[in-house]
Amino acid sequence: MRSIREPVNFFTHFIPALLAIPAGYLLLQKCNAPIEFTAAWIYGIGTFILFGVSAMYHGYPATDYGIRFWQKFDHCCIYLMIAGSYTPTALLVFDGWLRWSLFAIVWIIAIVGCLLKIFNRLKSTAISLSIIFKHLHFNGLFNCSTASKNAWNFACWSHFLVAFWWAFLYCRYLLLCKR
Repeated sequence: MRSIREPVNFFTHFIPALLAIPAGYLLLQKCNAPIEFTAAWIYGIGTFILFGVSAMYHGYPATDYGIRFWQKFDHCCIYLMIAGSYTPTALLVFDGWLRWSLFAIVWIIAIVGCLLKIFNRLKSTAISLSIIFKHLHFNGLFNCSTASKNAWNFACWSHFLVAFWWAFLYCRYLLLCKR
């Protein structure tokens, strides 16, 4: 039996993966409409997959191929979890064409991020993460204009801070690379 590569990280991701199963079930029990069921299902599956794959990445024995393989899928699951956690907002807060447009945009960005990561189109982890996260968070910032007044202030501020943070990291990365 091989040992776990990063035991603390493994268990801090494995336990939430296990807890995502009953939590997802409880969330599904609260659903009254098909659109609520769809949003809860996507969120629950996304949470389980994110923490499950991340546990595999942190727990996989130290081999170059295994670590690179699981790291790619760990990053893909981060993109998918961002889209999965945004799905309930897109599907349950908005109506009509805006609902489906925002839902499609966030999932297209997440899928493009996964494909870029899997096929090594962006060699730098910092660049690939910053591009995808920046677009996903700016999508949330765009939605602030259509949210309710109370949610608008909170959402704008939180999305602005996240977008600013990723812009800062991206600029810092560019400055360090030019040295």
